[in-house]
Amino acid sequence: MSSQKTELERAFIDHQHTLQLFLYKSVDSRDDAQDLLQECYVRLVKSPTPPESAEGTRAYLFTIARNLVTDLFRRRSVNGYGRNVDVSSLELQDPALCPERSLELSQELQCLKRCIQDMPEATRTIFLLSRFEDMTYPQIANSLGVSTRTVERKMREAMTLLNNSLEGTAHE
Repeated sequence: MSSQKTELERAFIDHQHTLQLFLYKSVDSRDDAQDLLQECYVRLVKSPTPPESAEGTRAYLFTIARNLVTDLFRRRSVNGYGRNVDVSSLELQDPALCPERSLELSQELQCLKRCIQDMPEATRTIFLLSRFEDMTYPQIANSLGVSTRTVERKMREAMTLLNNSLEGTAHE
């Protein structure tokens, strides 16, 4: 084994923990983070021109990691992960409502639409699949390649965001 490869392995081990935390926070999945961490190592070792310094190796590792995260989300979006539902098509139509209540509901609906559009992509996707595509949590997890617990957590996050949004509208 060459001394350069040994130095790269040592640098990888030195940065492994922070790299794994970065990946986990980026993809919200321990399994995906572990897979990406392993791929970072493979790409570092197979690099035709690895960095000379320890600082360069750290920066190079995080660049690899960031690119792998981007590639993962890009692959998932091709497979329907980032599919969006046009929330602007949602309408309130109840002729029995008085004009004041109709206006109030219309404002709440606009607030909810903005909130859904402003959600983080993964949260929005999971929320829309659950509420508008009538998919179960296990179906969503399987479709997106995430755990059911991740789907549950993202749905809690979506519901909290929506509730906070509505509470903000009520106080205006």
